[in-house]
Amino acid sequence: MRSLLLILALCLLGMICPARADQLLPWGGYSRAAENAYRAFLRSDYWVAQEIGESEQLAVGTTPDEDVPSLRFYPRRQLGVVRHDFNGDGRQEVILLFSSGYLRGNGQAPGVVMVRHPRSSAWRIACDIRDWGEPRSAYGGIHLLASRSHGWRNFRTSDAIYHWRPVRGQPDAMECHAVAPWPPRRR
Repeated sequence: MRSLLLILALCLLGMICPARADQLLPWGGYSRAAENAYRAFLRSDYWVAQEIGESEQLAVGTTPDEDVPSLRFYPRRQLGVVRHDFNGDGRQEVILLFSSGYLRGNGQAPGVVMVRHPRSSAWRIACDIRDWGEPRSAYGGIHLLASRSHGWRNFRTSDAIYHWRPVRGQPDAMECHAVAPWPPRRR
């Protein structure tokens, strides 16, 4: 009886049970661990990074009663973060979700998957995603799938299923791409 309870306790803690086929990684909030990926993202030419940069410039010199601060992006409140080691190399990739109303409109929030180059450790965008999630919310999130592509764990959001592939001309760099909508569309 004791050994059964011990096995059950270890399984609940995730120490000995195999990974589920569809494991949810909920959105967390801004963290120090994701800060380097977020800073690298802000230096990119991705449209969300450009919008955040422009909103920061607009907000300089404004007073609290002006409308401009509503267009600002506040990472501590509006940035969803999931960290996970998708390829088993011991380094976590970071998924950033931008849940600001002016960035998402009435649709799903835009996001990006940030990976590090294997040799230089420089962060780069592997793909863009969409999800209904909110930081510190039970809705949305990254669902890890049992399948793998090129050794990397596939995943899905509330919008699509994503697989991995090598970047053209850079066989040691990987990118993700949507392969099917989620939920599957009926014909």
